[in-house]
Amino acid sequence: MKSVFQVSALCSLILVSTSSWAMTDSELAQSMNQDIAKYMSVIKAPKLLFHWVDASDVNPKGEYNKRYEATAAHYEQYVVKQGRRIYNNRRSGDSDIEGPGLYMASDPLVSRSYGGERSYGLIVGVLRVGAKVLTGSGMNLSIASDLKLEIQKRGCNAYSYETILDTFDKTCAKIKKLLVDKDASFANGRIYSWGSNHVSGCSSRSIDRDVRFPSGMSSYRDPETFVVYNKELFSQVYGFTHKSLGDGDSLSQKILSYLKGLELSSGKEVLPDLQMDNSDISAMSAAKVKSFSQDYILGCVE
Repeated sequence: MKSVFQVSALCSLILVSTSSWAMTDSELAQSMNQDIAKYMSVIKAPKLLFHWVDASDVNPKGEYNKRYEATAAHYEQYVVKQGRRIYNNRRSGDSDIEGPGLYMASDPLVSRSYGGERSYGLIVGVLRVGAKVLTGSGMNLSIASDLKLEIQKRGCNAYSYETILDTFDKTCAKIKKLLVDKDASFANGRIYSWGSNHVSGCSSRSIDRDVRFPSGMSSYRDPETFVVYNKELFSQVYGFTHKSLGDGDSLSQKILSYLKGLELSSGKEVLPDLQMDNSDISAMSAAKVKSFSQDYILGCVE
């Protein structure tokens, strides 16, 4: 009999709690998606993003030293798998400064140290024109007051959408799941300011040449680094390792030739000796490196 009373009390508590909600979960999710839309930036040009890791991270298990074409399907699947980290509940010690997802740089040098000197894995994505990314720098991603109250009724004291997406709190993680939904269709990723290296061919970088930012963004910060949530951020994904020869399609061949020419023109180590010494991989001239940078590096100013 005691257990019956306990169950009855619990049901009453749930009914009292949910009766104070002005919206259903579905309505709250839809309203948050409509509200957060004003913070989205839109991609205007098909520029490249770069993600350096170890070859064992991007190739199938046990095939660290196997050569694949740059267009092999498992490279895109790597993007899908890593992007789905947006759904993860964060744990103490997680150091992702802009929350979970796949981190990618808009120049080939700034994150090169994450790949090995003699061996490496490299994911290159071609940004899709029209893709939308949440603006993570230069904006206060505040939540509309009525939605903030509704979220608080559910036990989550979030003051911005960043605090929801980057939360370590289990209660706020439930709100995050409503916002992100099953396919992360609310955004293809996030763009924020971290840093970039000087790239041959670019006298400076002006990201708003290639990304349309929201009108309310502060002008003193120029986001250039991405957190990828889904493969729809890209029109094409390529993969390279220390075994790559550039086979795949014409752009993948140009990318590898560009990286080789970039090392020669910049003096910075990009590819391992194995590829630098391989005559099957042509190196772009300094003039072609400059031209390629202007065509494919985000915000490149001649």
